[in-house]
Amino acid sequence: MKATGVTPQPNAVFPEVEELRLLLIRLHRRPELWRSDPAALGLLEHCRIKYAPLARRFGQRPEDARRVAFELLRAFGTRWGNDPWGSLTRGMRIALMTAQFEDALLCGRNQASHLLTSRSLRDVARFGEHEHLQRHVENTLALNPANNDEAARHTEATAAFVAVEKIVGDAISVLAACGWPARVAEHAIGLIAARLIETGNRRRAHENLRHDRQTAHMLGLEHGSWCALLTAVLGTPDLKWEHTASGHGLLRRVAGGMPADEVLLDVRLVATLVAAAPEHDNPTPRSHEHAHGRKVAAHA
Repeated sequence: MKATGVTPQPNAVFPEVEELRLLLIRLHRRPELWRSDPAALGLLEHCRIKYAPLARRFGQRPEDARRVAFELLRAFGTRWGNDPWGSLTRGMRIALMTAQFEDALLCGRNQASHLLTSRSLRDVARFGEHEHLQRHVENTLALNPANNDEAARHTEATAAFVAVEKIVGDAISVLAACGWPARVAEHAIGLIAARLIETGNRRRAHENLRHDRQTAHMLGLEHGSWCALLTAVLGTPDLKWEHTASGHGLLRRVAGGMPADEVLLDVRLVATLVAAAPEHDNPTPRSHEHAHGRKVAAHA
């Protein structure tokens, strides 16, 4: 990609965590903007300058740092992680180190990744932010066999990103089919999946999010609807129902390979999601000021 038409300043101030997240979400929805949007081009140039020393450390060029940053900035783990900048930095280190191994050993990226130290492999898993999600579905996560040839061309972390994007996309489509506005569904599933990854356990994620009234408010959901959504997506936190349909939340089902159409055959799950869906006159996640204005108007 060429950053034509825009010359960002090296010392420009770049987005804080939530601003960066919103930018990455916008670019995920409209990937063609990576070629023309000033903010996107400025972000890539900033990454080229910022990570140039790291690239040189591993025998790569600043342009290689820009290319790697472009790949990682599009990943689910960067977009929805608790610390996108931290995730990006860890990922840059691993990707550039892998490239150095690839160059030195004249082997492919998959082989180079496997030849890294065990510590580095743990870093890859952490950056990929998929290890806990795989454990959550009891290691049943796998790419469709039809995609094996394509997946073989990716590194372990990239293949994991592809799989996680598929899981999240399927879950969003289920919510949309149950009457959820697309953007609210995208934000809700993205935030729940990210918290699941961060906590490493669906029950801890459920408990953590259940008390997160700020996120529920941002999504325009009453607390009861928010809790119902959490149970539908993560499964009931009650251990005695762990291996029943109630314990198998939406994410676990789609991660295990269940098609969205089949998930929608579960009448109880669908009824829960339909009942929890926000009002249709509130199609996007709302700000605090917008929500307060609606509340005042309702009591006028």
